[in-house]
Amino acid sequence: MGGAQRNFRGNPQHLALLVDSARRGNINFWNSYARKMGSSFYARLAGASLRDLPLGEANLIGADLRDSDMSGANLARANLSGASLQGAKLVGANLRGARLDYCNFSKSNLSRANLESADLRTTILTDAILIETSGVEPAKAADISGLRTYESDADMRPWVLALKEETQRRELRLTMEKKQAKDKRRRLNKRLGRRRPLFRRVK
Repeated sequence: MGGAQRNFRGNPQHLALLVDSARRGNINFWNSYARKMGSSFYARLAGASLRDLPLGEANLIGADLRDSDMSGANLARANLSGASLQGAKLVGANLRGARLDYCNFSKSNLSRANLESADLRTTILTDAILIETSGVEPAKAADISGLRTYESDADMRPWVLALKEETQRRELRLTMEKKQAKDKRRRLNKRLGRRRPLFRRVK
């Protein structure tokens, strides 16, 4: 478990404590350390190899896990709120019931991962790979632009294309509404004889 750490560029103490806690089968050892460090603490684990580790219910709030390899890891009910996992590998990882608020999975590989019961409403999945990933409803994710559910765009599911089109239509509608509101204010000011002040009022 854990594997070689050739690409690790985080805090060695954080990595050692987390891996040791997982291997002991007692994640509370790590969670107690994280609590003791205070609310401003976040684990620095960029580039770490955490493959196949039992990390269920781990406190990884705000953790820097960019480019980490967590393939096959058990992260069920782990707290990854605000964590950075850009470019991470989570192939086959178990994230069932995990806390993923404001978690950034941009360009990560979540193929065959289990995201059942995970709240994705504020999760960023930009350019993420979601091949055979379970529990994902892109319409409820914060940002799904560029996500891949199949190896090529030609195999992309119809609902992904429909979602992209809906997002584009919504952005166009909002732009038009802002323009119409601006034109309406300008016409009203002209009708009332209002002039644009030479200087902005200082509050």
